[in-house]
Amino acid sequence: MKKIARKHKIEYIISDNTEMAVLKEINSNYAVSVMSELTRLGMKKMAFILPKNIFVKMSVKNFTEDSKKKQGEINNIAHFDSVEKA
Repeated sequence: MKKIARKHKIEYIISDNTEMAVLKEINSNYAVSVMSELTRLGMKKMAFILPKNIFVKMSVKNFTEDSKKKQGEINNIAHFDSVEKA
């Protein structure tokens, strides 16, 4: 993701997680680690389409909170129920 962000100016990301069944901790940790880098490279907003699975939904919300803590006051992540709403 970082290589793509360096090559192309990525300002907005929509992450559709509606069918996600498992969120591995290693994937979540990696994603948290790159959020500040993506913001530094020009990402303005990121939208998560929340999954149907309640456990994965909680993981996505925890990821968001961890990312916000790491980025300080930057509030560029939002949650939605559908792609249309995002």
